[in-house]
Amino acid sequence: MISWPPRPDDTPINWGDEPVEPPPPPSAGRSIRLAFSSAYDYAGSAIASSIIAFVVYYTAVAILIGAFLRLGTTHRQSGVFILGLVVLLGPIVLGPFTAGLYTLAHAMFNRDDPHVFDMWRGAVKHIRSSWALAYAQTLVTTVLVGDLYFLLTRPGVALKVIGVIVGYLLLFWLMMLVYQWPLLVEQGKPLKTTVLRSALLAAHNPFYTLAFCVVVLLMLALPLYLFVSYPAGAASLIPVSLMWSIIIASLHTSATLEILRKYPDPSE
Repeated sequence: MISWPPRPDDTPINWGDEPVEPPPPPSAGRSIRLAFSSAYDYAGSAIASSIIAFVVYYTAVAILIGAFLRLGTTHRQSGVFILGLVVLLGPIVLGPFTAGLYTLAHAMFNRDDPHVFDMWRGAVKHIRSSWALAYAQTLVTTVLVGDLYFLLTRPGVALKVIGVIVGYLLLFWLMMLVYQWPLLVEQGKPLKTTVLRSALLAAHNPFYTLAFCVVVLLMLALPLYLFVSYPAGAASLIPVSLMWSIIIASLHTSATLEILRKYPDPSE
């Protein structure tokens, strides 16, 4: 017969369950790896959603480029009209669609039984907040890019110095964009709260955020370079159409959900 207690009082009793170790602290490398892993694990939904996203975004970009090309021809007025139409009406379609895409990426990252129809569910759920965020991103990005181009092309030294400052503001705004759509899907807060929290995350984690900006920039620039530089560059659109959209959404989602583990619940 085994005597009781079987061990000294100061020795913890082993009930048979191994202690659960806390997850490792967030790092850019681990977050990027998790993003690609979630897209790979649900390749079917990832490919289907990316094909849909490619059609939607490619159509918008093609119309936008066509409007810019008309600005330098005799059809300048029609180019200005199309450009204004895209800026005014584009967010109405692209805002909810982007919210739906990030909803799917959120479900994939959390292993929450993702399905391509999550895009529709997310678009309907976040329709109003996605409109607000899409218009805010369009307005701020357009103003900063326009100001940067104007200031850097002026001859005065003072204007160029101001242009450099505006360039840093644009860089910080692009860093904020990493977190805005995932925060919208994860927390469902109003526009002001979402933008403020994205600014705080970017300011508190600059190198972590820059790593994701560089990865996304390379993913966008490399296919564009191949498309422009080589006769067979159009073939680069095939992998872009199959995976790029959901991978970028997964990268942003992984960056946000991983870094949020550093902070207490914002509702507290």
